[in-house]
Amino acid sequence: MKKISTALYLFCSLFLFLSCSSKDSEYTILKPSTIKPDIFIPIGITHDMAVFNNEIYFMELATEFSDAGVQSNPIYIKKLENNGTLSVINDFLPFRSFTSTQNGRFTITSDGKPVSISNHSNKGNTIYSIKENAMELKETVATNTIQDNISVFNDITSLNDDFIIYDKTSATLRGFNLDIQETDFLVGNPDMKEVKDGVGTNAGFSNVSKIITAGNILYAVDNKNYLREITNTDSGFKVKTLIDISDKGNITDIAYDSNSKEILISIQDYEYNSQHKAGLYSYNVISDSLVLLYSGVVSLDVSELDTPYKETSGFDFWGKINHMQVIGNDLYFEQLDIIIKISDFRSFTQN
Repeated sequence: MKKISTALYLFCSLFLFLSCSSKDSEYTILKPSTIKPDIFIPIGITHDMAVFNNEIYFMELATEFSDAGVQSNPIYIKKLENNGTLSVINDFLPFRSFTSTQNGRFTITSDGKPVSISNHSNKGNTIYSIKENAMELKETVATNTIQDNISVFNDITSLNDDFIIYDKTSATLRGFNLDIQETDFLVGNPDMKEVKDGVGTNAGFSNVSKIITAGNILYAVDNKNYLREITNTDSGFKVKTLIDISDKGNITDIAYDSNSKEILISIQDYEYNSQHKAGLYSYNVISDSLVLLYSGVVSLDVSELDTPYKETSGFDFWGKINHMQVIGNDLYFEQLDIIIKISDFRSFTQN
């Protein structure tokens, strides 16, 4: 694996610049001036985010009260319109298939149908598609599982007209076709639950927590520290480890920036509230370079927005982004149960 060359850029009043050519060089914390977001909307607990037709969809654990004052926590798929309004596109998801204790995962089909995997331990191999305010069961028992163990799906993403799923039980990536409702083995080895590059069953995964697509290429977060690339070759699906960020912390989320052809990486320091090496980074696959875009706290000015929060300074650390997506030049992310949009987000950094 190539040595990561890290350059640190950050905007503070005017543009400030600092470069670092070695992993072991002293890390300097720089903080951006206050940014005015376009959207700052409090929501429920966000389980996942997806993009379709340049609009943001997310899975939300809401809190509601009946007329009698009884609290319930339904899970919805919602859409964030371009004007900042929210719309619910489904009835609440089945309680027995989705829980509030961990993130559910979903993606959007090419014709706009959300497809979700259950996050319930008893139905972790179940796939649903959402259509006309109803949940449709698409699969009950997955194939190619370890003997006497039911599959548990960790994440799902769309690739052309099919879906890619990580099966935590067998430590493999599987393909899923919504029409024929079957899964096919792609890459990984149930007997090799470790980070190992290779093709087909010669490749190994430890614990994939996130999968995204960029054209025909898959990128995955493995064991919290590794960014891995999965490509379809004549010999089968090939897994290659791109970077290991264990010297900085854990990856909390990744997103593909189609404009820069780079991958955004949110990295949280091992110490939960530490700013030492936490931040929002951008990784260039071609040059194998990792650039820091933002570090320190998210300083936002929401005084001009229609929100209960009139001013927010030091909102949270950049390295603690739970979910994010990029549409054009705009960054959407979720922190502390709030959806935030920053237009032209790279204009605050010097590239």
